[in-house]
Amino acid sequence: MRWAAGIIGILGAFGSFALGGKWLSDLQTKEVQSVRTLADALGGGGEFDSLEKATYALLVCGAIGLVASILVLSRRLGRWPNAILLLVAGLAPLGLSLKAMFGVPMVLAGLLAFFVKYDRKAVPPAPPKI
Repeated sequence: MRWAAGIIGILGAFGSFALGGKWLSDLQTKEVQSVRTLADALGGGGEFDSLEKATYALLVCGAIGLVASILVLSRRLGRWPNAILLLVAGLAPLGLSLKAMFGVPMVLAGLLAFFVKYDRKAVPPAPPKI
């Protein structure tokens, strides 16, 4: 489960980076800026605002998902924090725009991270009773 969660999480993080980078470059073109100005003048610029917020969320959540996936692979931090980080990194962009679907593999990785077995530290034996 560790390898599946880690690899799926890394793929989801790179997909999130790719989509966020694409949207960021598209939002900075002159054509989109003129359409955005026209939409703001007509009172319908809310879609652009949510798309811009989702773009930044994709980039930030991609970084969080990449770090959490590496932590899952190295079995650090623990089962619950890693799984919750991956779930939040996958679901946060969807809360801003339903078009931000490239974070969904991180949700699957988060669900798989719940089943990763972590090594328990050996408990030293109890001292002998005198």
